[in-house]
Amino acid sequence: MPELVEANLQTLSRHENVLKSLNSIRRLSLCLDVEVKLFSIDSLMWFSNTCKL
Repeated sequence: MPELVEANLQTLSRHENVLKSLNSIRRLSLCLDVEVKLFSIDSLMWFSNTCKL
């Protein structure tokens, strides 16, 4: 049982890291060219459509 809790905590921290990375990428994309911003928007649209957000 403790191993399961540990695994879940590791998964949560990985998700947190991914979210932090996404925020960093989003901030960076504001500083970069339009292509990157469009790519990010397309990815987000695809993600929300796929996950039915």
